[in-house]
Amino acid sequence: MSPVQTKTVLRQLTMFLALLGLLVLALGASPARADDAPPGPLDQAVSWGRGPVGDGTTGLSAVPSAVSMTGVLAGQTLVAGDAGRDSACVVTTAGRVACWGGAFLGNGVNASSNVPVWVDDSGALAGRRVVAVSVGWSHTCAIDAADGLFCWGRNSDGQLGDGTTVDRTSPVAVARSGAWSGQRLHSIAAGARHTCAAAGAAGVFCWGANDRGQLGNATTVASSVPVRAQTGANVLGYVGAGERHTCAVASLLAGSTAPMFCWGDNSVGQLGVAPFPDQLRTTPSPLWLPSPYDGTSATKSAQIAVMTVGDNHVCALPRIKSEGSGDTDGAAYCWGSNAYGQVGAFQPASAGGAGSAAQPGPVLWYPATVLPGGSQQFDLIAAGSRHTCASTKLGRSLCWGSAYEGQLGDGEFGTDPSQLPTLVQRYPVPVTVTPPLGTGRHVGMLAAGGARTLALTSTPGSGAPDTLYWADVRAWAAEGAAILDFAPRGDGGSPITNYEYSTDNGSTWTPLSPAQTTPPLAIGGLAPGVAVQLSLRAVNAAGPSNPGSRQTSVTPVDTQAARFVAVNPTRLLDTRAGAAAAPLPPGGVTFVDMPGSMPASATSVAVNVTITGQTGWGYASVGPGSAPAADYTRTSLINWQTPGRTFANATTVALAQAGQPALGDLFVYNGSNGSAHVIVDLIGYYAAAADVPDATVFVPVEPTRVYSSRTSGGKLGDGQQRLVDVSGGGMVPERATAVAYNLTVAESTGPGHLAVAAGGQLLPPTSVINWAAGQRVANFSSTQVSAGRRITVFGSGAPTHFLVDVVGYFIAAADLPPGVTGAEYRALPPTRVYDSRVVLDPPLAGGPSGLLGEPRTTDMRFGGLLPDTALAVAANVTTAYASGQGLLTTAPATAAVPPGTSLLNWESGQSTVANASVLGTGDCRVKFWAAGFSEAPYLVDVGGYYDALP
Repeated sequence: MSPVQTKTVLRQLTMFLALLGLLVLALGASPARADDAPPGPLDQAVSWGRGPVGDGTTGLSAVPSAVSMTGVLAGQTLVAGDAGRDSACVVTTAGRVACWGGAFLGNGVNASSNVPVWVDDSGALAGRRVVAVSVGWSHTCAIDAADGLFCWGRNSDGQLGDGTTVDRTSPVAVARSGAWSGQRLHSIAAGARHTCAAAGAAGVFCWGANDRGQLGNATTVASSVPVRAQTGANVLGYVGAGERHTCAVASLLAGSTAPMFCWGDNSVGQLGVAPFPDQLRTTPSPLWLPSPYDGTSATKSAQIAVMTVGDNHVCALPRIKSEGSGDTDGAAYCWGSNAYGQVGAFQPASAGGAGSAAQPGPVLWYPATVLPGGSQQFDLIAAGSRHTCASTKLGRSLCWGSAYEGQLGDGEFGTDPSQLPTLVQRYPVPVTVTPPLGTGRHVGMLAAGGARTLALTSTPGSGAPDTLYWADVRAWAAEGAAILDFAPRGDGGSPITNYEYSTDNGSTWTPLSPAQTTPPLAIGGLAPGVAVQLSLRAVNAAGPSNPGSRQTSVTPVDTQAARFVAVNPTRLLDTRAGAAAAPLPPGGVTFVDMPGSMPASATSVAVNVTITGQTGWGYASVGPGSAPAADYTRTSLINWQTPGRTFANATTVALAQAGQPALGDLFVYNGSNGSAHVIVDLIGYYAAAADVPDATVFVPVEPTRVYSSRTSGGKLGDGQQRLVDVSGGGMVPERATAVAYNLTVAESTGPGHLAVAAGGQLLPPTSVINWAAGQRVANFSSTQVSAGRRITVFGSGAPTHFLVDVVGYFIAAADLPPGVTGAEYRALPPTRVYDSRVVLDPPLAGGPSGLLGEPRTTDMRFGGLLPDTALAVAANVTTAYASGQGLLTTAPATAAVPPGTSLLNWESGQSTVANASVLGTGDCRVKFWAAGFSEAPYLVDVGGYYDALP
């Protein structure tokens, strides 16, 4: 089903294809690069999922099994292969084809085989050298070196293209006449009951079933001989065929009007357009991917490097614009049926499909992004019937979707999600194929069809490490330093021993000292406030890798120690109010200025950000106004899946750096697919102690629940107020001026919001937390306290229970209790220090009966971002695609038991939730627990840290 996907695994193969005039794209291959260590040959096929898998057994396999390389494949090396619903095939360097699996293996008999058998080459294939193969549901087709085309198998709809509907147990030649005659072939794709071949400028020719327009010739009439799809003058080099739809990749450089075209069935959005009313299209429809180089605009799409078509979904990898022209950007874009999580993204109901926010939806008609993470980048991808697998640049294989027949390769046979949808919610998070495909082996080809997956693997050669390309490296600013995170490339056959960096475009190179071998890497000794262009290269026993031709820019920061000043809540921005009132458009950014009364030494502010009136779904980010536009999408503050619902999150964020160009002190970016109103309320700021005599230091405490309306006072109603003691029985000392806390609401029957002020103060013109009916939600804030350490909570809207968990307090340094260490705040640009999806950690899970599960300790230092003297971090924690109802709590890594508090709460159907808070650390590490009947991947973005007073 899925067209062949092949890496550059044999220089000889690439040269061979070039001599044939075949587009390298036709085989999904990357051009060889002189600086990469030559890998070894593809000498082992592995398969998993539906059996037979080719290892001599007949059953299913949930782990990769070595295909028998004895028998007919003894001593053979491989160049291509594909997997279909009933069988799989490989092509050898000698140009022969071997297949295994169900019937119609092309060996002259209609019988299955649990080991590879040669396809009959005594008839139509006599003297032919096959270079590519594609396996459909029950038929297979191949291209030879002379552009001959041959098929075998079931032929009920004319899918063999020989002018008949007679099944064939041996290969027959596909009819070639008219405009089709003599054309050079670039790729072949066998679908369920139809077949297509791409011939470059000559277009795409298809034959077989056409009940949904999958032949692309403006009819729904089947054809047993090839007909030309109406692709116009577009140059098409790569084609893929699904159950009843077809897609082809075009060359923008050759003048094509779009990078990709699809046609046929669109009942579940597999053409990349909304399925209603377009249930099918009998002629090719153009498709653009969101460009990784031009924001999210679909008008300037990236060229496609690799494309794969499953039964009812499609995935593609965009091509990198710079060096290594065959390289991909690293992210996968998928669309179509997502009933089993095979698209790898959750479908909010607001996006036009019937899926809920918490479950994989049945329709995802726009390209959604699947990210393997900063240290992993996809370069191969293969779509099956209900699953998808991809390989990273390190040769690591990841899969997502249904595991019903073991096709994910992670050792499990998953319950079919159509029967138990709640159990599949972990599958859209890619799982690692286990066990490894062999120590030191790389995946050179990946294919999927039906419920089976196939990979061809090689042993890498020996040489210097592979080049680190510019698009692989992410740079984060630290104090007088840069933190570089990236996808490490191949090690050339021997371990990487260190990295070297250059600040002068490669004229001189400095080794990291002490040596560092695993990202993220810390490069120190850089001048704060001065932009530097960094090049990076890896080193092993054979020497250094070649550096990429691009450099990574970063401006190290000077983290000034600052102390906190709490203010009466003040509204800085409300896009609903004023003469210029207008929501922030999708992809829009607005800038916010601070009051003139704030001292010039202010380094950061504590603000509460609210999103309301949104028309789509997505996220919002906040950062210093001097940040480059690229930083708008690197972290998130608020995430939402439901239009119209109000969300709030308080955070501490750095202000625009002095001397740097800025349009305002803060930016707020709308990263959603719809418009949204934004509200920003100031609750405090951090400035130099010398400039603000009453500034305070921070003292983190272990999270402690100081109030619950369930045990005291009952629900808070509309217009009511309640005085709350936050002293925690003396935990917060008498001379404290403010507290930092998490406020949680629960069990409300309608929408509403709460405002908070110092005890005895009047109702402020701002809010701390907003909720919808039945929603359990938390938000962090800092509030001044009155004498007696009290705050007043004001209710508005439906009655609600609320909880207050204190995480620290602010106090003048001179008033610190004996033996207590205070901390000053040092602001950083928002930095993502952890993403469980990136490092492929399993999601946090609740324990038995919904109780707390096992903790996970997360290091906040991120290669050198924080000093060992950090007592706490200002962090935004987000759960991504959490399943079921649950909560997340944290404590310093030194805590022996979990606290009786919560940081994040989510309901079933509320899959992505964020809360910014202050996390106390132990040795710069934080423990995380989850509870409830839930699994929760999570992300941590750090905006600064609290450094112990000297």
